[in-house]
Amino acid sequence: MRREGHYIEVVEAVVEKWRAAAPPDAYSYSLAMNACAQMGDYQRSWKLLKRAEAVHSIPPTDWMWAALLKACARARRLDEALRVVADLEGRGVRLNSFMINTLMDAHARAGDWQGTLHLLEAHKPDLLQRSRGGVLAVERKTLTIAYTIAITALGRGRQWRRALEMLYVDMPRDGVTPDVVVYGSLMHACGRARQWTEVVRLFRHMKDTAKLSPNLIVCNSALQAYYWSDAEHWREALSLLKEMEKGKYPQARPNHETYRVVFHVLGKFASASEARTFYDSLPPSIPPSAKIAAEVLLAYANADDGAGALAFLRHLQHAGPSPDGLCFSRAVLACGRAGMVEDAKELLHEMQSRDMLGHSRSAGMVERLSQEEAWEEAASLFSAITETFASTPDVTPGPVALNTGLRVFCSVGD
Repeated sequence: MRREGHYIEVVEAVVEKWRAAAPPDAYSYSLAMNACAQMGDYQRSWKLLKRAEAVHSIPPTDWMWAALLKACARARRLDEALRVVADLEGRGVRLNSFMINTLMDAHARAGDWQGTLHLLEAHKPDLLQRSRGGVLAVERKTLTIAYTIAITALGRGRQWRRALEMLYVDMPRDGVTPDVVVYGSLMHACGRARQWTEVVRLFRHMKDTAKLSPNLIVCNSALQAYYWSDAEHWREALSLLKEMEKGKYPQARPNHETYRVVFHVLGKFASASEARTFYDSLPPSIPPSAKIAAEVLLAYANADDGAGALAFLRHLQHAGPSPDGLCFSRAVLACGRAGMVEDAKELLHEMQSRDMLGHSRSAGMVERLSQEEAWEEAASLFSAITETFASTPDVTPGPVALNTGLRVFCSVGD
């Protein structure tokens, strides 16, 4: 129920359904509060904790406090997490290792990487002791988890150099062995900063030096890094994909997201014919999607091949998948760069008739793409409209969309 989002049913089981049966105990409340934590519902988690005390005279356990902190962290409410800590201190309750890591996560999700590092240093002796003397496997990985959270926080703060220092200096000094999750967090941290060479170096270090087998998330991160590479290295992404297809990494069987990332690289670097050939040779287990098709259309646009883009777009309309607004915008861009202005204008009018290019709709599309750090896609939409039709007001979106597009361009290289 927690995974499917039906966490309220768990809460009702404690609060309502058990009234006619045996009253809930501390474990029951812990489960209900953890269900709330999965969804970031800290308000309901607070109410459950207070109800346990007021109605059933159940003193909050460490697990209940930890679930409440987790709910605050997932809701990105650092203020509420600190309120929980203040309540704990007022009751004389000492933070355990899980609470410490959860509080670090709350700082990290709030963008406070300095606060995350401060907590790590302040509680490192306790975390180190728990890691060395823990009975359960999760206890022995306490400090490893703390470092993973810290690295994630540094990645969000674009502090990739400090994140690397944790792998090469801090963790060996503290006797902490990095696992696949640590490497994945580091690769993501460097990837956010467009440091593709560091991502590739970490991937190789994990395989060759640490002797760890990469999982799917790590492999996809390595593939994504090649988008920020250059004409000399991007084909290494295709080599990695072949290794994954051949089963070299048992925990990294390529899925649809893998191929979407590869096509993201192809759309930027490959010729239109190569991208189309790769599209036509997708394995049967990977049905083509509009996102993948949009990358092929970008390859046509980069080649100034308006006729090819238009033909491929019509193929999609006939055979599927149904092209979305991004597919149309890239076809417009390809036609505009090829000098096929009338064809581009006709496509934009078609987008308008399909409600793909309303003023707020286009702004929303650009905003969504920019939030995903996919500014290339946002730039395609913006360029398709403004560059091709700079003097055609009837097909140009309103100021909101244009200003959003400008904001995307200003964030390039962030």
